[in-house]
Amino acid sequence: MSETKKLSQEIKKRLKRSQEEKNQRLLQVAEEMKQQLKQRENFNKIAGGILSSVVYSRMRELARHFENSKLPDLSEIKNLHCICQFSHTRRFPATVNLGISLSIGEDFENIAVHYNLEIMPTLMEFNRHDERRFPLKPLNRDEIGDWVDTKILEFVDTYLQLETHPFYQKENYVVDPVCGMRIPLIEAVDKIERGGETVFFCSETCKKAYLKEHGKSEEPISGGPG
Repeated sequence: MSETKKLSQEIKKRLKRSQEEKNQRLLQVAEEMKQQLKQRENFNKIAGGILSSVVYSRMRELARHFENSKLPDLSEIKNLHCICQFSHTRRFPATVNLGISLSIGEDFENIAVHYNLEIMPTLMEFNRHDERRFPLKPLNRDEIGDWVDTKILEFVDTYLQLETHPFYQKENYVVDPVCGMRIPLIEAVDKIERGGETVFFCSETCKKAYLKEHGKSEEPISGGPG
C-alpha cells in the first residue's frame, strides 16, 4: 500500500490542477462571451442607426421613382437586411430584388456593407454582389452614404437596360411599316389605329409618309405609344 501512496498523491495533484485549469478556462470563456455580447449590442445599435439614416433613406428615394417598387417599412426590416422589390411589368419584364445589408467585420472593428442584386429571369450579365468594409472608429457615415449612392446608381443603370435589352424585350418589338425598322415598343414615336390593328412608327417622318399614302381614315391614338 505504501508503495502506491506517492503515486496516488501525484495523481490527485494532477486531477486538482486539471480541474483548476478547467475552471479558469470557463471563467475566461464566460468573460469573453460577456465582452462579445456587449460589443454585439453596441454594433447593433450603431448598425441600426446606419440602416435607418443612411441605407433606408436612400432605398426609399430609389423606390419613389419606380411605380412597380415595393419597400417594406423600416420597422419590418430584420437582420439589418433592406430589400427593395421590383415587380415584373411590360416596361421592365423581370422580377428584381435589390438588397443592401450590414454585418459585423473582423473583431468588431469594422462594418461590412453588402450589395446584392437578383434579376429573374437572368438573361444578361450584371454585377450581382459587392461589399465594402468601413472602420467603426472613427465611423464616417458620409463615406458609407457615398458608397451606397454609387451602388444604387449602378443598379439604376442596370435596371434601365431591361427597357431595351433584346432578350427581355423580344415580346415588345414592333415593325415600322414605312421603313421596316424593328424597334422596341417603348421607343415608338407614335401609333395609329387602322382596321382594328395598331400601327407603330419609329419617327414622325414615317408616320407622315404612311398617312400620306394610306390617308387619314383613322385618327392617331391619344396618349402616344405604349
